Amino acid sequence: MASSSPSLLEHAKTAIRDSRPPVTDDLTYLTIVQSHLSPELLPALNDVLQDVELTQRIGWDLVHMLLPLPGSAPCLKTVARLGNPREVILQVTEALRLLVLDQPEEEEDNEATEDKAAETEDVKKTEKTEEAEPTRDALVASPTPAETPEPTEVDKFCLLVSMLATLHPRIKTKYPSRFLSASLMAILSSYRPSSQATHAITAFAQTLSGNKRPPLPTRKSSLSIQNLTIASDEKDEKAPDPEAAAEDPKEEAIQKKLVQSFVTHIIELYVKDNSLDWSARLQEHFAPDKIVPGKKNFGEAFREDLELQEREVLLGKLV
Repeated sequence: MASSSPSLLEHAKTAIRDSRPPVTDDLTYLTIVQSHLSPELLPALNDVLQDVELTQRIGWDLVHMLLPLPGSAPCLKTVARLGNPREVILQVTEALRLLVLDQPEEEEDNEATEDKAAETEDVKKTEKTEEAEPTRDALVASPTPAETPEPTEVDKFCLLVSMLATLHPRIKTKYPSRFLSASLMAILSSYRPSSQATHAITAFAQTLSGNKRPPLPTRKSSLSIQNLTIASDEKDEKAPDPEAAAEDPKEEAIQKKLVQSFVTHIIELYVKDNSLDWSARLQEHFAPDKIVPGKKNFGEAFREDLELQEREVLLGKLV
């Protein structure tokens, strides 16, 4: 996505700042935001969204609009903190179900390569034209910054799951399990057992359960799992539920069972695609005489292979 020129960017910032309701109505303002939206505008938009009353009204409409943009995580975090939690959750679960996570990587790579080649040819043609006839604007223009890559479908999944981790504790209703069950089903429908996605779900489950477990002992060669979820900051302001109601006493037990069933299902899916060879390693431990000399056994593999260690670290966090 090409970056905006300074004059256009300033115009866009002025537009979204000066046209805020009550100057315009909510629908008109959303149209103005959408027409000016770009990655460079996101910091200014995030400042505007600090208005709790405004974000309560329009935040849920911004989820689908912001999700494809690179660098939109701070804005989405603000929407999750300050938007109407019931409305935003509906949009987040819908966005989860719309993710396309089963597209073959080879096709994506081919398309990306073709697009990049076409863009390169266009750039070369443009450069030749500009070199032949240099304009005043070309002489004074600053270099174009490198484009930020758009988020992948897995990145979007992690962002949406992180938003749910912020949204669910904010809901104060008689039957919060109804919202929770819908969210868990949406996550399961889009979950593919990768390390990145599983890490996001681990943080989500720990937030819902309220468990503050100490970190697992570090390994000499353990992997540093990349965290692409929205960083949670307990100091950040979270707007109260505008439709708050007293919770049914039975709800806590229901939600606990839902989360336990959800985590069990995630473990099953993850282990199915990422074998941990528990049975084989247990047999090696209790029957070392059956280990073939000179051949790397399962225990050695899990002590030396970084990918296998990553699997154990992730599962250890999940359970």
